[in-house]
Amino acid sequence: MGTNLSGSSISSTYQTLLKVDGGVDGTLKMISDGDGTDTNTKVSTSGISTGTITTSSTLTVGDGSTPASYTPAANADNFIIESTGDAGLTILSGDTNDSTINLTDTAAANGSTGGVIGYDNNTQELTLKNGNVTGVKIDGTGKTTFGSFGTTPPREVKNLTATASLVATDDFVIYTSNTGSQTITLPAKANLTGKSITILNAGDAILTVTANGSETINKQSNAVLPATASDVHSCVTLTCTGVAGFDWVITAMVGAVTVS
Repeated sequence: MGTNLSGSSISSTYQTLLKVDGGVDGTLKMISDGDGTDTNTKVSTSGISTGTITTSSTLTVGDGSTPASYTPAANADNFIIESTGDAGLTILSGDTNDSTINLTDTAAANGSTGGVIGYDNNTQELTLKNGNVTGVKIDGTGKTTFGSFGTTPPREVKNLTATASLVATDDFVIYTSNTGSQTITLPAKANLTGKSITILNAGDAILTVTANGSETINKQSNAVLPATASDVHSCVTLTCTGVAGFDWVITAMVGAVTVS
């Protein structure tokens, strides 16, 4: 309980008072005690800045509005951000550094991580880890890689909505556009020894898959792979086996794929 200053004069209690030199205005100013010792807290008419915040229950950050009554889950109520409009959290870090959220327990060794959500500003990669093992990685182009990395074959998913050229690191491509006359160009076969690429047409338009340059696709003739009209969720798969080490897997769903 704080000291009761009732009946006391300022001269006898100034050491226990807090002050802001110049008063509170629109500029953050340091709060100090009556002896002039600075605290870690600054205040202004529009906000507050402080160092370490310790709370024995919950900490709520709001914008002054009053959201509808809501009680957060008991295991997720230590820090609450609230607003009647949009609400969010931003973690800012250097342009060559990481922004990270670690989910761990009090028994873990210092510096160890359990679940991790991380973003590398330098490589523009978003990663999800569990037990310090990367499970999902999304690069700056939106390509998503699943599972352990450095394995063969890779586990990568790329989403395409328009004409594009694939690269040697592509593995599983999902085409989601409903716009016709789109073409996906395969990489040069010389860059793809021992690999295969799966293309899933999830749109309702015809997608054309073409070889790189004047090369043919595994020296196979053209093929049209439509989904059946009675079951648009069925898949038709073609594995071209004309040349060892250069198999292409083309899968159609809903729409159709033309290989040329």
